Amino acid sequence: MIIFKLCSGCGGKAVYPKRFCDICEDKQDIKDKESRARSNKRYNRTRDKDLACFYSSKAWKSVSARRMQMAKYFCEYCVRALACEVHHELPINTPDGWEKRLDIDLVRAVCLRCHNEKHERFSGRAGRSAKPPGGGAKSVGLSPLNDT
Repeated sequence: MIIFKLCSGCGGKAVYPKRFCDICEDKQDIKDKESRARSNKRYNRTRDKDLACFYSSKAWKSVSARRMQMAKYFCEYCVRALACEVHHELPINTPDGWEKRLDIDLVRAVCLRCHNEKHERFSGRAGRSAKPPGGGAKSVGLSPLNDT
């Protein structure tokens, strides 16, 4: 049995659990793409051009993929969460860090929570939790695992 509900766009029939009918769904997809493009354009205006080029380079993608493989896709700080990002131990906005940005021994596979803690993101905002939701490490003494 097919269940219908009201389309959020035109008020017509939409098949449950969709929000929109087929016509409005296509229109909404176009609106979403335009909104994402505007947001990305605003964000890219504030980014450092050298960093943007570096993070999209073949060399960085190779190093980060290799590090993720070496860690078997587990966070090297908390060990229990799956890694989804790669963290530079030396900040690459420093001269020494920029020079060693592709050194595989100076990057770590990390989960989102540990990466946010390493960069002290989301820790001082009023009305928000000190830690974003999800698995990860405790904020006490984060240090990478020894490679043995």
